[in-house]
Amino acid sequence: AVYKQVCLAVDHVLPGVGVRVFGSSVNGFGTAGSDLDLSLTATPTSTQLTNLAAYIEDQVPTMSNLDSSRLTARIPILKFDVAIPVAVPVNSNGTQQQRVIQVDLSPSNTLAQINTKLLHTYSLHPMASSIMLLLKRLVRKYNVNNPSEGSLSTYAYVLMVIHYLQTVNVLPDLQSLAYLRQTDAHGNVCSAQIVRPNTPPHVPLQHPHSPHYVCNVYFLCPNNRVEYDALMKLYGASNVSASDVGFHFVNFLYYFVNQFDYRRDVVSITKNDPDFANYAVAATMQAQTQAQQAVDCNDAAAVGLAGYAKLLKCEHWPESFTTKHNTLSVADPLEKFYDVSHVLKNSQWFRIRKVFAEALERLCSYGTDSRGGCDVKSVVQVLLGTEES
Repeated sequence: AVYKQVCLAVDHVLPGVGVRVFGSSVNGFGTAGSDLDLSLTATPTSTQLTNLAAYIEDQVPTMSNLDSSRLTARIPILKFDVAIPVAVPVNSNGTQQQRVIQVDLSPSNTLAQINTKLLHTYSLHPMASSIMLLLKRLVRKYNVNNPSEGSLSTYAYVLMVIHYLQTVNVLPDLQSLAYLRQTDAHGNVCSAQIVRPNTPPHVPLQHPHSPHYVCNVYFLCPNNRVEYDALMKLYGASNVSASDVGFHFVNFLYYFVNQFDYRRDVVSITKNDPDFANYAVAATMQAQTQAQQAVDCNDAAAVGLAGYAKLLKCEHWPESFTTKHNTLSVADPLEKFYDVSHVLKNSQWFRIRKVFAEALERLCSYGTDSRGGCDVKSVVQVLLGTEES
């Protein structure tokens, strides 16, 4: 209902321009209360976006709280609420109850669409989506998931969960794997084996806002049942139990409280590759010798690290990483030069680590007292403070 309303409003102002869904509502890590992220299939001018904002504000009664303050941002965003009726009896005063959905509408955003598919492929492993649901309950309870207040976004937390699961070999690096396919006489895929090639496939996409940077948007994505079954076999998803989820959630907290060196490392869900060097050369327009220094830095980062998904905050890499020695840095998997947690304040990172540490202590105490580990139900009870005394 919300999607249809937005499509009608867009078509009235921008005939022929479509609307696509991306983000948490469709990437497998969202919940019923997730915001709706939408992108247009074209890139309108600033005047056209302003006209769209005016139409929504003045002519569409079901849309309210319009915020056009970010129309001049690097990625323009139009934010507004959409009210839809809910399938419950009317209120005592005879009015229909409504549910309000917050919508973020942006111009054409190919990278966001690809990123959504990447995260959705990771979410097919029930361990990833289950841990994220538990983490959402924790960070929302203590209000440490609001980037506007200098905290981390839900997207950053998703990347942290995937990163942790890679370090314990539950999830692979989908951007370094490929399908080895066999087809029948009609060209249909009849078998598919997942392999790690020496040189991962490269699918270049010109960055829409950084003309000197080309993103590698390749990742292993099943396109048919045979490839999906091969991925599920790799995931081993059928063996995930409630106690496994509880164990890994506790271990996730322990990892980011006691093991991950946020002063030195960058949270990443991709292997080390020359993209950082690519960006360093293009962005600074410096000599080939400096480019080689960036490549050498990549090589050095690959040596002696416990997990292949770790990256160092090397001085030759983008400034957004090297200047943040006191807080967490989270690399975007496609825009690898972009620090997803760049808004994170020192005070908020301290709060997040404190929330993690206190939750870890409560869960460990519960596990000791109950003479066993924590399953999902127990974790929820402890996190919400409803465990039995």
